[in-house]
Amino acid sequence: MLYRQFCIFCPHPSEKPAFFLDHNAAEIGQAKQQGAQTLNIITQLAIGGLLPGFVQITFSAGLLGHSIGWEIALTVLIYGAVVIGLDYIRVGRVKPFLDTAMERSQENARLIGNAVAIVETLRQTRGEQWMAQRFAQSASDAFANWRHYALASSFFSAGLGIAAGFQLAMTFLIVVPRVEAGLLSVGAVVLFNTLLIQLNEPFHLVGMAIKETVEAAARFRPLAAMWHAPEEEDPADPIAYRPSQGAVTFDDVTFRYDNGRSVTKISFSIERGTPTFIIGETGSGKSTVLRLLLKALQPSEGRILADGIDLARITSEDWFAHVGVVPQDVVLLNDTLLSNIVLGRPFDPERLRGAARRASIFERIESMPDGFETVVGERGLKLSGGERQRIAIARALYGNPAILVLDEASSALDEDTERQIMDGLRDLAHDLTIVAVTHRMSSIRSGDQIVRLSTMPTGK
Repeated sequence: MLYRQFCIFCPHPSEKPAFFLDHNAAEIGQAKQQGAQTLNIITQLAIGGLLPGFVQITFSAGLLGHSIGWEIALTVLIYGAVVIGLDYIRVGRVKPFLDTAMERSQENARLIGNAVAIVETLRQTRGEQWMAQRFAQSASDAFANWRHYALASSFFSAGLGIAAGFQLAMTFLIVVPRVEAGLLSVGAVVLFNTLLIQLNEPFHLVGMAIKETVEAAARFRPLAAMWHAPEEEDPADPIAYRPSQGAVTFDDVTFRYDNGRSVTKISFSIERGTPTFIIGETGSGKSTVLRLLLKALQPSEGRILADGIDLARITSEDWFAHVGVVPQDVVLLNDTLLSNIVLGRPFDPERLRGAARRASIFERIESMPDGFETVVGERGLKLSGGERQRIAIARALYGNPAILVLDEASSALDEDTERQIMDGLRDLAHDLTIVAVTHRMSSIRSGDQIVRLSTMPTGK
């Protein structure tokens, strides 16, 4: 919670993993920008508009009633009520157009993020026009709703002009006879005009504040939805995890998705010394088992034990302090090799070199002119696929994990490179527990443990 208080517009790392599957970077950035603008608008309206406006209305109406006549003050206040009422009605009429326009704008941000992420694929498949048409359609919908919003607002603005004319006529019908009768001096008329201007301005300001507040709320809604996304909750009574054997046991674990698919009564044990490979056909639940192991999902039934401790009783922070993960899709920063391996953790040069050696990438890094200061380019594209994979392994090993998890970590590599990487990791099996999801049998050796999953059943 402290992080959120001081970093309001940062995507929170404790969000459930699904949050980052549902929202891309461009969409989050758009929501953050609009949220920041919203808070600025509301602050300016409150401090520079509403509070001074109400003070000004109270003071000017009292002075007008006392100096000229309370019936004139009442007429002006009625006009103010009409102004605020029309703005309130306008808000109700134009809000649907505003909400739809903001939704389409958010969709545009999502489309831009998607297009940037797959720009090479779009070019290779000649899909640029398709993506451009989708964006144009969404932008056209947004523009149409903005136009309806502007037209409706203009209609109500015309109504405000008519109300202003009516107010002027009514007040002069009261003032002119008094001047002719000698009850009011020219100075009183000048004072009247001055106070009328002083009163009408805050009325319009309050009406504008209502409109701006509704617009601000519409802009803030995407960020609010992200802000209230469910967080990953730590157990109420956590148990500290201090790995001894690095053993993991699935004890009759069942997990059911909302669509009815499930993995049912999975039982196996993973131990240090022997790499464990989880295999199975597409749809058999390999990724589900891995997500259960990484606490991205919670079992519907059964338990997962880590050295005899129920994984549900271990906090995510404690668990990942001892677990290294090598994902299927390696993501590297456009930064140095050092930054990509250390990734914000306390820097230890000996640990860095040791992780690189264990990942069989140290010699290659040393042969580069800039060594660990070599910049890898956007998404690490200056490196080969095998080099990126070894950097990801070094990143996982830098934390000295007790358990190393590989999620189809070499699926994009050729079999020879995959075999070399797995043989290198196999040499580490006596120091840490290794569990790997794979669809290739070529990387498995006779002494390895195999967990074979059958296709996930469907139906509730």
